[in-house]
Amino acid sequence: MGSWYGRASDAWKHRNDRPWREKYGVRPKASPRRAGFEPQWTVEQLWRNPFREQRRWATDGQRVWKEWVPVPAPVTTGVRIFDEWIAYIAGGDKDFEAFCSQYEGLRKSDLEAMAFVLTGMGAAEFHLRYRVMTLDVMLRYTDLPPGEVARRSGIGSLNNLYLTCKREWGVAPMVRRKAIQKEEDIGRYR
Repeated sequence: MGSWYGRASDAWKHRNDRPWREKYGVRPKASPRRAGFEPQWTVEQLWRNPFREQRRWATDGQRVWKEWVPVPAPVTTGVRIFDEWIAYIAGGDKDFEAFCSQYEGLRKSDLEAMAFVLTGMGAAEFHLRYRVMTLDVMLRYTDLPPGEVARRSGIGSLNNLYLTCKREWGVAPMVRRKAIQKEEDIGRYR
């Protein structure tokens, strides 16, 4: 006697009859391009400068600073919770669960999905890219010791700073600083 679905052996035939099986062998990892859309934002567009003020140079082309002006306001996505999450990680906080607990019903998986749709990467990857950009700016525009750079950029410890620099650029933090820092960079921001 057959069931409504047919024989049990027929119900599982579709598992090996998928077009991606021949091409990839396993189910491919999700990506916006494969899903048919481009991400709306990049990390570079959403990144917030950790400094409050920057120097404005004289308009006559001389390298003499004129005055301090506020850093331009950050870009907003138009999605309030996502913008608040970016401000949360810009403030140095790392705990996704603590952020989600501020909003009734918001789960970490919701944040992951929102980050994926808006930026094309998961929340953890976005958070890491954000921290690396902050680290790079802190190394370039400050003369802070490495421990302080690690703390202020959100990387954490000296060990994490070293490992992050080796993974991203293949060099130690102070070597990276010397490679990217120009003479006029120190004192450009405060």
